[in-house]
Amino acid sequence: MLGGIAALDVLKHKDEFEELRISNNIELCKALALILLVLNSLLLVVDLTVYLPFRDLNIAYFYLYLLHVAMAVFIVLWLALSKLGANLGNIVRDKHLYRALANATLYWGVLLGLNGLFISGQISAYIICVFGVSAVLYISPHEALITYFLSLAAFIAGVVYFVADINIMASHIVNTAIAVIISFAVSRFRFICFLKEARRAKELEASSAEIELAYYELEESNIKLTQEIKERQLAEEKIAHLIYYDALTGIFNRKKLMEDISLLLINDSESFAVLFIDLDKFKSINDRYGHEAGDIVLKSVALRLKGLIGENDIISRIGGDEFVIILRDLESAKHAEDVAQAIVEEMSTVFSLNNRRLYIGASIGISIYPEHGTSADTLIGKADMAMYRVKDSGGCGYLKYSETS
Repeated sequence: MLGGIAALDVLKHKDEFEELRISNNIELCKALALILLVLNSLLLVVDLTVYLPFRDLNIAYFYLYLLHVAMAVFIVLWLALSKLGANLGNIVRDKHLYRALANATLYWGVLLGLNGLFISGQISAYIICVFGVSAVLYISPHEALITYFLSLAAFIAGVVYFVADINIMASHIVNTAIAVIISFAVSRFRFICFLKEARRAKELEASSAEIELAYYELEESNIKLTQEIKERQLAEEKIAHLIYYDALTGIFNRKKLMEDISLLLINDSESFAVLFIDLDKFKSINDRYGHEAGDIVLKSVALRLKGLIGENDIISRIGGDEFVIILRDLESAKHAEDVAQAIVEEMSTVFSLNNRRLYIGASIGISIYPEHGTSADTLIGKADMAMYRVKDSGGCGYLKYSETS
């Protein structure tokens, strides 16, 4: 019962695979036609060699020869036609082609069977043809009904007409009917199996397509995720840059300066100097030429300062026109004073801005660790105090912090 329901469910999807069924049948018919052509060629050889002397004695042998010739010609024409239209891809034409070969083979069998009654009283040729076609083609149930039962009716009519003995006639009809019923069952079974396989293949193809789509979606998601990670990293780097770097000059800011000094104090493995630098005439440049010109000057000052210190030294802008430099691995206070002197001379050099010559100068205060303090605020504060003493003295110079001066 369940098998019948499954078969009905499969038959509902017949139209989905009609083109595939017909194309398969065409390929099977080509193979069948070649086999039949070879068989007919052999039978013709037998007709011409073995049965030739009997043609005058029994007309059935001549009819047998004609049947073999007619079928051979039909097969040759059919193969030529199928090859001629092979690239057309016309499903209607292909359907008519495979039906033509199937019916021609069966009715050729009908005539062979009837002719065989005159020769040996047997109809094995017809039964073999019926079985042969049903075992090869994927015939739908209604096609099988039309094909087998029409050929059966034609053969029964021939048997009734040619066989006088009722018992022999009845046995032939029963045997042939059994053969046709078995052929119908076989063809229907093959048809349902074909549809099941076609559905399974289609479902597998659909599953493969879904898996492939899912793979591409996953790959696309991975690409997006990778892009998001990169964007996040860039954002984090940008945030980190904003946290620790001065947006205008690109050098360290006050926060980074304080952290670096704290690390040096924690390690307590080296002496260092703090240089607090304030530009002398920067306010007048802002007032006269605008803040845009002032920003250009600040960028230029940062570049010049970086060129005067070592790779391990630290430079930062802590606000406005104020810069702080940390000279690491300080061997003596004189080294800090030499660097301060070089900065004073460099800041006294002319700055060019849109063909204008600008003079600014710098006032620098110096504090030494651990001589002047052991905390970041103390060292920066004392360097700031020394810088203001230089400012009060007219600027454009440097001074190391001392309690007395």
